[in-house]
Amino acid sequence: MPELFDKIYGIEAATAIANSMGDVSEGLSYQQIEEKYGFLQELLPHDVPERIRKQDRGYDFVYHAHHRPPGMTEDGHERP
Repeated sequence: MPELFDKIYGIEAATAIANSMGDVSEGLSYQQIEEKYGFLQELLPHDVPERIRKQDRGYDFVYHAHHRPPGMTEDGHERP
């Protein structure tokens, strides 16, 4: 049983770390990532300002500002 627990614990840790590291680079090409961060190998904070994206129809998309400290995950990673 401890071996199975260790595997599950390792998977949970790895996905949280990868999710946190991917937060700052989401939507960027590998060239943009290398240009901005170099070789990304550490947990970084993620600060996003508020912005509004206008829509042709319906309501505009409002993106609220947020600050995520290093190591915090995003996109509901904790949800099952």
